[in-house]
Amino acid sequence: MKITSLELVDVGDLADVYNEQVAWVPHCYPTTPEEFEAALHERTARDKHAKQLGSDKLFIGEENGAVIGFAHAAMGELDVDGYQKCGGFIHFLTYRPGRRAVGQALLEACERHLREARAGRLWAFQKLGGYPF
Repeated sequence: MKITSLELVDVGDLADVYNEQVAWVPHCYPTTPEEFEAALHERTARDKHAKQLGSDKLFIGEENGAVIGFAHAAMGELDVDGYQKCGGFIHFLTYRPGRRAVGQALLEACERHLREARAGRLWAFQKLGGYPF
């Protein structure tokens, strides 16, 4: 298993991994590679603070050349129910069932990235920071 980082370019390949993981989750819908890529770019463009820091990062878990999980982390600011949350955010984390070690390694990669970006606090899976599909 190896963990690598990926810039927000050509991320459409991750749509299949995303779709596989949310297939049976209520109110989570499949997306196309084009929609997946556009949504990540649009979210980054809306988040002025994250764009300034350039800290949006995708981490990919691979084994034998196959993607078995990924995580998306960024710096930013979100207003959640009237409360301003600032710091590092983990927007998404997924890994194949039974591959908990990959999930843990992805989580640690996100935390390391956000600490290096000087996040005072870490938040995960905030409703407004999620994907729009």
